[in-house]
Amino acid sequence: LLPYQVEAVGFAMERGGRVFLNDEMGLGKTAQALTLMRQYPNDWPVLVVAPKAVLTQWEQEVHRWIASNVQTILTSWNYDSQICICTYDIFRANRTLQAPPGGAQWRCVILDESHKCKDPSTKRAKEIMPVVMRADHVALLTGTPAPAGANDLWSQLKMVLPKAAQDHMPFHNQWQQRYCVCKEIYTGLRTIENWTGFNPGTQTEVNGLLKTMQMRRLKTEVLTQLPEKQRHVLYLEASPGAANKASGLKAKFEALRNKDEILAADQEPPCVEWVKEHFFEDDNDTQKIIVFAHHREVLDRLEAGFQKIKGATTIRVDGSVPGAQREERIKRFKTDATCRVALLSMGTCSNGLNMTEASTILFAEMTWSPTDHMQAEDRIHRVSQTNACNIYYAMLPNSLGSFMFRRLQAK
Repeated sequence: LLPYQVEAVGFAMERGGRVFLNDEMGLGKTAQALTLMRQYPNDWPVLVVAPKAVLTQWEQEVHRWIASNVQTILTSWNYDSQICICTYDIFRANRTLQAPPGGAQWRCVILDESHKCKDPSTKRAKEIMPVVMRADHVALLTGTPAPAGANDLWSQLKMVLPKAAQDHMPFHNQWQQRYCVCKEIYTGLRTIENWTGFNPGTQTEVNGLLKTMQMRRLKTEVLTQLPEKQRHVLYLEASPGAANKASGLKAKFEALRNKDEILAADQEPPCVEWVKEHFFEDDNDTQKIIVFAHHREVLDRLEAGFQKIKGATTIRVDGSVPGAQREERIKRFKTDATCRVALLSMGTCSNGLNMTEASTILFAEMTWSPTDHMQAEDRIHRVSQTNACNIYYAMLPNSLGSFMFRRLQAK
């Protein structure tokens, strides 16, 4: 762990193993949460609830940081497992997950993207909040704790605060009235109260409460501790068809080497969802991201997905775009603050461009050449870059992509 990560684990342990971890994306919240839970082996098993798109990634990280018996729950619970990973929907639907085998309650709980429980009126929040509140050690992870203001914080703070302080939290409607701004919306039939933002007169109270449990660091604050460039594997959940295809392509590796063919099908939807969750959940987020792909049909599907994300103004540059238009689109990405996604072709844009306005790259698929990827990474990893660079490689577990990534890491 890096020093700032060790600091967060210590901060949480001082609070009985409870923390609201709001570090910016790319700073290793997963590693910090798992290291925290590793300090309490007598209180295992550990429950991890996360979005479907990152389940496999969580399983890989558990093996890396804890190396314990882990199970990703899809249907039923294996009583021998020490780490249980499941989605929010599976947790809500499966009553057997409300408590660990042979135990009255879960004592160690991690919620990834905890802002998904921000609305206490939803079935998801109603099912999970009591379980988390009763736990002894809790880590809530999200880089966007309050996308729409103080109203998003009530349920999350209710879960992460020490048990003795939970009863002193105001009721939800009292919280709204004191810490939010009410905007009335007339539907034509009735008026709806929409509680949003922060009440300027009481925001310092919210900030003070947050400080008791929150750790939030930005990349700019810990830049001296970060490597200049970090590569991350973004493991995707494979549909049965994609998993079968992965096995078949890997087995035919030698035959495929002479063809311009890689495994890309079924990866676009989780890639789009990942970009949405990490870059567009918070209305105040201004970070830009570059998404590279190799095949035109993959670019087409990604572009269609990004068009459905609110606020995800996107440029696309591939071989079909004339030179003058390429320059115009690249310039827009670099200068227009509202243009935050650059969808680029590996063959067209992996060389020559300086795009340090972004510090994050997502490779939605991989090519046969590690050199291509290294050159594409250098679109943001340049002398003029002022931020640490995070490079994400999307792939299916045990696929051809994972083999190619190992080759890249060996370079």
